Amino acid sequence: MEKKDTKVISDLKEVQPLFICLGVRKAATTWLHRQLEAHPEIACTITKEIGYWTSNYNKGPGWYLDQFPKGNYQAFAEVTPHYLNENALSRMASDISDIRFILVLRDPFDRVWSEYLNMVRNGSRQKLSTAIIENPKLINHSLYAKALKTYLKFFSMDQLLILFFEEIKEDSISVLRKLYEFVGVNKDFVSDDFQKEVNKGRNYSVTDHMLKNIQLVTKYCGLRRKHLVGFGLDKKLEHLYTCLARKNPPPKMNEDDRTLLEKYLNQDIHELGNIINKNMYSWLQK
Repeated sequence: MEKKDTKVISDLKEVQPLFICLGVRKAATTWLHRQLEAHPEIACTITKEIGYWTSNYNKGPGWYLDQFPKGNYQAFAEVTPHYLNENALSRMASDISDIRFILVLRDPFDRVWSEYLNMVRNGSRQKLSTAIIENPKLINHSLYAKALKTYLKFFSMDQLLILFFEEIKEDSISVLRKLYEFVGVNKDFVSDDFQKEVNKGRNYSVTDHMLKNIQLVTKYCGLRRKHLVGFGLDKKLEHLYTCLARKNPPPKMNEDDRTLLEKYLNQDIHELGNIINKNMYSWLQK
C-alpha cells in the first residue's frame, strides 16, 4: 500500500464526507452524476469520470480538490465507473476516513449488450462471440459478485448503497429520495431533468463528436450542467443532435447471444444474490 505523509492525507478532509459512485458502466451513471451535481447541498465534481484514484492519482490531493466546486456544501461526490478494482480501493482506504459508496447495477445481460452496441456504433463489425474474446472487459464489467468481493477487502457493506438501473427506469423519484437520504441531504429535492434519459444508444454520427466537443469546451470554461440548463443550451444541443444524427433501431440480442452470455454470467449472478441477500431470479430468467 502506498505511503502518504500525514499532511497530504489531511488535505482530503476538505472533501468529506465523500460519496463515490463506483459504477457500473452503461447503468445510468451519467444520470446519477447529473442528479448529484444538481443538488444544491452536494459538491459534485464538475466532470464525470475524473479518475483520480486510478490514472490521475499522481497529480495529488490538490488536483483532486480542484475538481469540486467551491462553496458551503453538506457532502461531496464523484462518479467514476472504473474504480471497482484493488488498486483504486486500496488508495481510498488509505487516504480517506469518511467515505461511502454508491453502486448502480443493471441486468448483466443487458449491460453487456449495451456496451457491445456502443462498440458497433463506433464502427466495430465483430460478432458478440468475437468481441467477448478480444475485449474481456465486456464480461468483466458485468461480474458484479467478483467486483464486490474485491470491494469487501477494504470496505463494508454498511458503507455501500446499491441501486438498480431497472428501478431508475421505473420509479426515478423513489431512487432519488433513497440516494439523497443516503448522502444526508434534502431528499425531497428534484432536478428539472430527473426524468430525462441520457446517453441513450444511438447510431454513430459525426454530429455526436461535434456535440461532445462543444460540451467539453463549456466544461473547460467552467460551465456546469446547471448553468447550461439556465441558458437553455442543453435543450438546444439535444435538438441539434436529434435533427442531424442518424437514428436506426439497434440490433436485438438473439437466443444464441443469450445462451453464450449465460455461460459467463449465471454463476456470478447466483453469488451476487448471496452477497447482497437478494433474489436475482429476474436476471436469470428471460
